[in-house]
Order: sequence, then C-alpha cells, then structure tokens
Amino acid sequence: MLFDCYYFWSGLGKLEDLDAVKPGEIRHVHFLDTPDMPRELLDQSTRVPPGDGVAPLVAIAQKLAAIGYADPLSVGLPMPTYSAGDPFAVATEIKAKSEAVMKKAGVI
Repeated sequence: MLFDCYYFWSGLGKLEDLDAVKPGEIRHVHFLDTPDMPRELLDQSTRVPPGDGVAPLVAIAQKLAAIGYADPLSVGLPMPTYSAGDPFAVATEIKAKSEAVMKKAGVI
C-alpha cells in the first residue's frame, strides 16, 4: 500500500487508524504536509513541505516507525514554486524540512 500523509490528514484519517496497519503493508510513503485551511479548498496545488502545515507528521512518522516502516519517503510538490524552481535549491529545502520533522519524531 502507498501511504500519503497529505491525503490521510486532509481526508478523514485519524492517527488511531494507523494502529490497524500491519508491518509490511505499507510499501511507500508520500511525506507531505497539509495547510491550515478548510478541507473543501484543498487540492493538488495546496500540498506543502513537511513541517509547513498542520498534519501531525511527527506522530505519523513515529507510528510508521513503530510498524517497522524504514523505507524511503518521497515528497512531491506540484506547485510552480517547486516544480519550476532550481532543482538543487528545492531538494536542499525539502531535505532540511523533512529531516527536521523526522528528527523531532526520533526516527533519524
């Protein structure tokens, strides 16, 4: 299963839902944050980097680690700020933000 933090938190997902996931069921994680805005206004263009939104990414990362997920995380940000930006600068920013959340979670 692909687990997408953005869709999980922008939908009706609850942290307790992750307790039902068994080790090995998640094969890939999209590590994105959700802005603080009404759910009805969210779409592909409102995805934000880890740590820039309101999703409980620290708790999500801890739950994923607890079920043994240790594979890569991917961050896909389709908005022009990122898709048209300098690839090295974008990668540097996203790496720093992602690692800050993962360090808070104690998973790196």
